[in-house]
Amino acid sequence: MAVNAEEAEYEKKNQKVQNALYKAAIGYKVRLKKPVKVKEETNRPGEGKQVVERMVTVEEEKYVEPKITAQMFWLKSRMPEKWGDGERVLGEVQEEITPVLEAYADVLERTAETRRIEDMEDGDADTIRAAE
Repeated sequence: MAVNAEEAEYEKKNQKVQNALYKAAIGYKVRLKKPVKVKEETNRPGEGKQVVERMVTVEEEKYVEPKITAQMFWLKSRMPEKWGDGERVLGEVQEEITPVLEAYADVLERTAETRRIEDMEDGDADTIRAAE
């Protein structure tokens, strides 16, 4: 019996964390109570002007913006084949893309005056290579 109660409590805690992660990913509104100082002025004949200050509690609704890291974690966990890290998703394609990206980075690091179209061409329109 104790094991089932522990498992139920564990699952309940997991559900709370999952709900909190989901709320963080989509954003949410929260109601806050905060103290505010209020001034009340009275002007009675014969007594003059009186100012009374007191503290009151007011409710304020605040919108909590979605967090990109929560969105990324949610998507990677729920759909790893589509949103997982590059190596796992791209597999063998990653090996083909890396040299191309490195060549682009090399070309873009140079100023426009020092770039030459010959540095990017090797006769095949679909490939580029880094300048020597």
